[in-house]
Amino acid sequence: MASLTSTANLLIDHYWPLIKSRQTFLLTLAGAAGYLCQPPMPLDWLRFSGLAGSLLVTISGCTVLNMLFDRDIDRKMVRTNQRPLALGQVKILTAAWLGTVLITLGLLWAAVLSPLYFVVGLSGASLNVLVYTLWLKRRSAWSI
Repeated sequence: MASLTSTANLLIDHYWPLIKSRQTFLLTLAGAAGYLCQPPMPLDWLRFSGLAGSLLVTISGCTVLNMLFDRDIDRKMVRTNQRPLALGQVKILTAAWLGTVLITLGLLWAAVLSPLYFVVGLSGASLNVLVYTLWLKRRSAWSI
């Protein structure tokens, strides 16, 4: 039982911060609000829940990859130097797999719900990881 507790504590202490839960929740809330702004119609709560869930999972994966690629910057900043990847508490390969799996699961979930939603999710994930994290963030502080 003690081993299970220590494993749970490790997951919470080292892996949960990788998704930046408050930021991820707010981004998911913004996406959900956008969905709710469409023309009036009867709301399909099951579909809405699925869209919000797939968005949450995809954003979580993007955030993990963002932290992975920014671990060198994070080490230098007081605000971010205690993050698990900056401290070396999470292995690089593990974080890469976690981020990739989360994005893949979120996008597959989106594809099952709607091909258009899949394209929107793929576009958002690509812009976030490739354009923002790997390209713009490294060029200028004004990118954010």
